Amino acid sequence: MANAAAKKSAAQSEKALKNLKYGMVISNALSILLRLLRSRGIFSLPFGIVYILLVLSYFVEIFIFYFLLKSGTPVRDAKGNVVRPPSVELANPGYFCEWLFDVLYITWACQIGSALISEYVWWLYIAIPGYVIYKVGPMAYGFLKPGGAPAEDVPVESTSKRQQKLKARQERGDPRVKAVNVNR
Repeated sequence: MANAAAKKSAAQSEKALKNLKYGMVISNALSILLRLLRSRGIFSLPFGIVYILLVLSYFVEIFIFYFLLKSGTPVRDAKGNVVRPPSVELANPGYFCEWLFDVLYITWACQIGSALISEYVWWLYIAIPGYVIYKVGPMAYGFLKPGGAPAEDVPVESTSKRQQKLKARQERGDPRVKAVNVNR
């Protein structure tokens, strides 16, 4: 079967995008529906902090969704054959893709939780920059601290046991060991 890996990757990415679309529609509809059913309106505090957070979360959600949609959609020809597999494999994501999915999940949880439980659920959104600091912070600190980078121009002399014994004999003045000066 020609291009079996590309076809498999394309099918997995399309399935992940389909699930992503369903998740986005369900979370947004559920958030608005719960707000209306609880007689709080779509926005409980007009032009308040909750309004700003909800609108901000919609922008974040849409931006991430379109990024994943554009990078995860395979290019197909007129017959439906995969011409080019997706540039990002959504079914087996790497770190960056995983982080984007995590941000989407936290966004959905905040939208539904704030409509269902309380507006204080938006404090969960702080977990996103906290997680980034937790993951990237130690690596960045290693590069930014003074003297953190290893010095490459300092040669490290490693001596074997035989060389150490010969050096000790030479220092004692043993006649079996001759001091040889090598000019390099």
